Amino acid sequence: MGIFGSSEEREERATAKEEARGALTAAKNHIDDLSELLADASQRYRKLFNQQNADHAQKWEYMVLDDIDEEDLDRRGARGWELVNAAPYTTGFGLGGNERMTVHMRYVFKRPIANAVTSEMAVLQQEIAELNKAVAEAQARLSDLK
Repeated sequence: MGIFGSSEEREERATAKEEARGALTAAKNHIDDLSELLADASQRYRKLFNQQNADHAQKWEYMVLDDIDEEDLDRRGARGWELVNAAPYTTGFGLGGNERMTVHMRYVFKRPIANAVTSEMAVLQQEIAELNKAVAEAQARLSDLK
């Protein structure tokens, strides 16, 4: 047995070093892959952000309902509908006993339409956050291997 241990021990150390180098290389490659994915997602997000700013006019959807109660109003509000108008109208004539006149209320609601760009931006934000987390975890593993 020499100063540096037996030939088996030297071989085990050499194998361990080779495995560690392989693990370091794999970790670095993984970080590079994640960084590339992150750059791509960030670029797509910036493109969508610019597209959204270019088409900044808010779009709306509308709903018209007749004769609803306060609970219905609350439910619509909870679902993002804003009451923009309420107006009475009548049906029937009520003259000479022909047809009974009835007063009704018509309610007009609106809410913003969530466009596809906004939805895709939210998905990309989530993807970017997950990629940032994966890069940080991979860099921590790389530090542990060094």
